[in-house]
Amino acid sequence: MTIEKRVGATLAKIREDQGLTQKEVAAATKLCQRTISFIERGDRPTLVKNVVIVAEAMGYQVLFVPTRKGNKLS
Repeated sequence: MTIEKRVGATLAKIREDQGLTQKEVAAATKLCQRTISFIERGDRPTLVKNVVIVAEAMGYQVLFVPTRKGNKLS
């Protein structure tokens, strides 16, 4: 599963758990419903700022926690 699909699925679950529609999230974020749909489906790359805007509108904070995996680039 791609990172876009994982992030999108997480945001969709949060939205559904809160009983919100994509249209309601769109109104709260000033993004169009189509953009919310694209983010949730993870069909295409999205701007990090839009992910943060959507998450924060639903009461969540987005944290990026870098962890080392394997060898670094030479």
